[in-house]
Amino acid sequence: MLITRRTKIYSVVGCIALIFVLSLYIYNDNSSSIGLSAKRIQELRQKYPSLDGEHPTYHMKKQSFQEVTKLTETIITAEVIGELPEYDIDLTGLPNTPENKINQKRKQNGLSTLTATFTQYEVKVLETINGNPVTGNIKLVYNSVFRGIEPDLKKGMKIVTAIAAGKLAHEGKYYFTRYGTYYIVDNDFVLSAVDDEFSIKMNGRLLKEFIEEISTIPLPAPR
Repeated sequence: MLITRRTKIYSVVGCIALIFVLSLYIYNDNSSSIGLSAKRIQELRQKYPSLDGEHPTYHMKKQSFQEVTKLTETIITAEVIGELPEYDIDLTGLPNTPENKINQKRKQNGLSTLTATFTQYEVKVLETINGNPVTGNIKLVYNSVFRGIEPDLKKGMKIVTAIAAGKLAHEGKYYFTRYGTYYIVDNDFVLSAVDDEFSIKMNGRLLKEFIEEISTIPLPAPR
C-alpha cells in the first residue's frame, strides 16, 4: 500500500512538473509573436501616418518593400538626429542630355536654369541589417517636390529603411523612400510608412521578427 501511495504521489508530481515545463515552452513560443493591438496601431498613426497619398502633378509608381530593395544597396536601422537645410542642384546634367539642352535654351532666352530642391535629414546608423555596411551619421534625402507624401522625420524617431548611395551632386548622401521605410514604435515594434500587402503582415510585429524577415532579402551589389 505504501509503495502504491508513493507511486501515485510521484506520478502527480511528475505530471505537475510536465505541465509547468510545457507551459513555459508554450509561453516562450507565443512570446515571439506578441504584437501591437489594432487599437494601439491606430493610436500610433497619429504620429506615424500612413503616407498613401499621390502627388497632384508627378506620378510615382507604387512599389513594394521588396521592389525598393532591388534599387538599393543597404537596409539599416537609424535614429533621426534632425532635419538639415534643403539644398538645390542644377539639372543641367551631362552634355547631350535633355536637361542640358533645355537649360541651354533657357539661358539663351535669359531664363534661369532648371534646378531641383532636396529635403535632407541627418540620422545615426544603429545597425546595418543587410547589404553594404554603413556606419556613423549619414544624410537621407528625397526630392522636396514630394514633401508631404514622403516621411517627415522628427528628431528622436527610429526607423528601418532601405537606402541607395547618391552620386554626383548627391555624393555622400543616401536616397530613401516611404515604400522602403518602417518606423520603430514603442521601442520594440514596427509600423510601415505606407499600407500595402507586406505591411498587413508586418505592422505591429516585433522589430526582431521584422529584421529576421528582411535580413535575407537579396540586394544588388553597390553601383
